[in-house]
Amino acid sequence: MSKINKPQLLNLFKMQWSINDIHLCIKKRFLGLLIYFILKNHFDAAVYALALKSKTNSMVNARKYIQFKQFYEMLLALYENRMKGQTIEDLYPAVIEWCRGQVGE
Repeated sequence: MSKINKPQLLNLFKMQWSINDIHLCIKKRFLGLLIYFILKNHFDAAVYALALKSKTNSMVNARKYIQFKQFYEMLLALYENRMKGQTIEDLYPAVIEWCRGQVGE
């Protein structure tokens, strides 16, 4: 994994988001969880587990994203199993399909 420096990471989060654009919403979720993907690969299992547990509790209990854990696990699996050269944007159809399955469409 190439290293992301602080200015690059800050620039990612300065992008404008629109709830009306599903691809931008997915990108926002990926970027928001990127730090946990990095933690998983660069810190020991106990640190990762603690950080993820805290994030999950916050998302489920405070923000009421009741399927956050499942969503995170799906994103992580897609990210870790992507093919060489496959971009985050290439994963959007699978994310959209997973979301549709959660609401019964």
